[in-house]
Amino acid sequence: MSGGYGVNVQVPGSDGVNVHVSGRIASCFWVIFGPSLPAFGINPRQQVRHTDSSQTQAAGTDMSPVVSSLLLGLVLCWSGTQATKPSELIKVCPRFDPSICPLAKPGPEECKTDSKCLGGKKCCCSNCGLKCVTPEQVKPGRCPPVVVRCMTPLPDPKCHSDFQCPGKKKCCEMCGISCMDPKEEPRGVCPASEVKAGRSLTCASFECSRDSDCWPDEKCCVSGDGKKCLKVSKA
Repeated sequence: MSGGYGVNVQVPGSDGVNVHVSGRIASCFWVIFGPSLPAFGINPRQQVRHTDSSQTQAAGTDMSPVVSSLLLGLVLCWSGTQATKPSELIKVCPRFDPSICPLAKPGPEECKTDSKCLGGKKCCCSNCGLKCVTPEQVKPGRCPPVVVRCMTPLPDPKCHSDFQCPGKKKCCEMCGISCMDPKEEPRGVCPASEVKAGRSLTCASFECSRDSDCWPDEKCCVSGDGKKCLKVSKA
């Protein structure tokens, strides 16, 4: 078996079974079972290089409830990862921090719009210059806004990307990072652009990178020579 990170499941029994689960199923398996995984003989952070059934020792006990739980978890994870189709994913620019611009050396501009980029890339701010970059893919919807004061210290993150969350849930920040049900995108479009013909966007003037950087009733829109969060207009 080739190397890779995943969940190594050891199910003791009369013959001993050692199963390696990786990828998105392993991620949501961890989300569903969480801290109880070690009780099942599972180490979600273990790097599995090779699986040898001869190294698995039989426990000599009836583990059918454990097996049932593991199989149920796999079914739930598989169904959850299939809930969002690839065609429903949204391609967005990687988040960009304009505060780096005073010290950045962006080099020549590669694009002004996505149409100038090839291979599915998007025209995004990178190192304070417009470049054709590989976009991030996220699930539809917005994370709920943080409207409360969080107690510190914050708990450890339970996810790092949308793909570690089951079904349509998104990886959101809400007094800690965890999988949450998303809010719907606001209906409407950005107001008419104020960019004049021949004028180029300046990354230093970007106040947002994507719609999810804005409040629920706003979108990240072109304004002046940059982008900022604006109230949506009726389509």
